[in-house]
Amino acid sequence: MSAELEQFCILFDRLVRRTINEVNAASESSLTWKPTVTSELRFGDRISDVTVKSLFIHLLVSEHPSIRALAVCDDGAHLQDASEPYSSEPELTSRLADGDYLVEATAMHADNMDILRNFSETTLVKKVTFNASSWTVMGFLWLTYSHHSYHFGHIDMFWRQSGAPVHDFQSFDHPEMA
Repeated sequence: MSAELEQFCILFDRLVRRTINEVNAASESSLTWKPTVTSELRFGDRISDVTVKSLFIHLLVSEHPSIRALAVCDDGAHLQDASEPYSSEPELTSRLADGDYLVEATAMHADNMDILRNFSETTLVKKVTFNASSWTVMGFLWLTYSHHSYHFGHIDMFWRQSGAPVHDFQSFDHPEMA
């Protein structure tokens, strides 16, 4: 495993596990609380019901298929644009929304990490196109990390706005850092 992929895996694993743990510890009311939606607060057509739970499920539905696609894609592959709904995954979205999404999130993340740890150097340098931009697979992985962080920030702000307890993000689970 390359040093960069190893660093990514440490940071991504930590971020996703932290998100799962925070959502798991949250009250049901803080998971379904809705902010006042204005034209400035929207997440496109993909998330019409903006709650912590829907953002969390959005992260699962975007990360799980993307990591699988990156593992087997051809050089030059076109990944679904951000402007398009995740229409290929409505069953996954529905299953998570209606089921035990936290149990599934943990299993999906473990599967994702197993796949990521087996990415070869050849896979990491492949080019993919996403949202009218060209990325290496490694670059797209960092985009995935950024996307997760971006929405984790929204989740934190929703909890703050709803009056839910706020967690200290800088309090990491492990003393060692990547």
